[in-house]
Amino acid sequence: MPNQDNRPMCAYPPDDCCALIQVPSKGLGLIATKHIPRGGIILAEPPLLVFPSVPTADTMKQLYAALSPSNRKAFASFQPSGEDDDLLVDFARSNGIPLRSNRGEQVMSDAGTGQGKMGVFEWASRVNRSYVPNAVWRWDETTERLTELRTRYSFICLCEACVQPGETRAASDAALGHYRTLRRLWTDDDDKTHASDRYLGWAADLPVALADLATARQILEEQQKWEEIGVVLDATFHVYCVGGKASLARRTAREAMAQDSIEMGPDTAMRIWNEWTRKTRHHGLWNTGRIYIQHDGGKAW
Repeated sequence: MPNQDNRPMCAYPPDDCCALIQVPSKGLGLIATKHIPRGGIILAEPPLLVFPSVPTADTMKQLYAALSPSNRKAFASFQPSGEDDDLLVDFARSNGIPLRSNRGEQVMSDAGTGQGKMGVFEWASRVNRSYVPNAVWRWDETTERLTELRTRYSFICLCEACVQPGETRAASDAALGHYRTLRRLWTDDDDKTHASDRYLGWAADLPVALADLATARQILEEQQKWEEIGVVLDATFHVYCVGGKASLARRTAREAMAQDSIEMGPDTAMRIWNEWTRKTRHHGLWNTGRIYIQHDGGKAW
């Protein structure tokens, strides 16, 4: 069994109910040493190492080099499968656990590739697999934010949002996740969906689109994500253009200009919005909602 100094910190270490023993032909395995009552927590631990779901030799070499000496020793203590020429990749593939939320959603995905993440855990990765399991595991979503910051950017955040109690932080993460879902209604990965059928189908239904935007803004205000308010105002302006609502579009343009003046400076905000605060009918999206509805066989406003 590894020395205590060589283990990651476990909120619930398994020492009192389990032991790591040598299992014939399987390497070290986590074995129960006494009766564990139903609903009992066996262990809770952070990953030794988080890596892409399709690891490469170069990636694993860099991640392994960044580990502390004790964590390198722990990672290297796993049993390789012999199915990969690179030993570190072999360790990762044969002992990694997919990081998924309680809802089955991939967490900590790479923003560029969409590739999911896996983790190697000193204790949990040694639990023997079974098609008839008598224990279950879950990824604690209340720690996702701090774990992602620590893994991606190598720092521990002590801002007000991140030091909240677990339940409060989980609710905050859920609200921001809902905002990201709403934002996808009017943007894609390149923030350029205004010409797509999907976008026009959403924006053409003015009551629904405005309700979604109001919800998005409410979330941002409650979570104090002021830097995103301008994004919602920009989307609201474009929805009013799609609907041919001139006065409302101009009013929103003025509000967006005021918001962007804070974030970008008055000169930049003026260049972006000044024209639209005075006239909007020549905007490229002007009244396209009516055209879209007519072509789709529905009713025009």
